[in-house]
Amino acid sequence: PTGEIGSVIRATLDLGNGKLVDVIAARYSGEEYEKDRQLQVSFVSNLTDQLAPYRPLVYLGYVCNTDLIHNTAMRSKLSDIDVTDDDRWCLSIMYKRLVRLGFARISHGVLSRTEIQLAKFGIPSSLDEADNSKLTRYANKVDKGIRFSEEFGSYQDDH
Repeated sequence: PTGEIGSVIRATLDLGNGKLVDVIAARYSGEEYEKDRQLQVSFVSNLTDQLAPYRPLVYLGYVCNTDLIHNTAMRSKLSDIDVTDDDRWCLSIMYKRLVRLGFARISHGVLSRTEIQLAKFGIPSSLDEADNSKLTRYANKVDKGIRFSEEFGSYQDDH
């Protein structure tokens, strides 16, 4: 119904040594209603604003509308894990105050529910540390210490 807000889970993970990371997992619903889209983007944006301004944040979303993904990222000042991957369907990983080290999308079917997305992040040593802007699909161009396991398979250019 119009005015519906999908489920949202928020947690703060203690990674040890005083390092805390906030995680938001959200499933947007009712993409056919404009009011639902506005409420959902507004709620997640407000939630990210309420969190500690210096703490890293990871957003995991099931959002089947590219406008919603972009609006959430813009209003929440989140970075998309891979802006060049326009073949992702409904799953979305976004973040802020972290350094992206890797992203992998494993798809074994034609539905997004059969897809796994993984991300690796580093915690910056200062708020001034820049994000990793390098993008590659070739394992030999990635330091061995941050590569994903070869058990995940190799690069394939389709869904």
